[in-house]
Amino acid sequence: MGTKEKKTVAELVTLVMDKIREYPEYDHIAKVAVTRRIPRTSGHANWTAEWSVIGNWSVPEGAYKIVERSCAQFDLACSEDLAGYLNCTTAPSSNRANL
Repeated sequence: MGTKEKKTVAELVTLVMDKIREYPEYDHIAKVAVTRRIPRTSGHANWTAEWSVIGNWSVPEGAYKIVERSCAQFDLACSEDLAGYLNCTTAPSSNRANL
């Protein structure tokens, strides 16, 4: 298996949210937070994602599949300092007041 391309937290957040925004039915997903997976489990990505949604909606299975595919393609750059979460709010501007 080849080496995966490395991305920063900001790049992974942008990549995942850009894919999420391709699906209008996922418009209730407001944020994604990328964190380093510690300890790294052999054969698994070194990062994971958590979601923030608008209202009482659940996160669709398809959103998890987007993260799963992204984890298979990209690793989190080791130089990233992850004292906590890096959140990226990408909710439509009309919904941001409701977060």
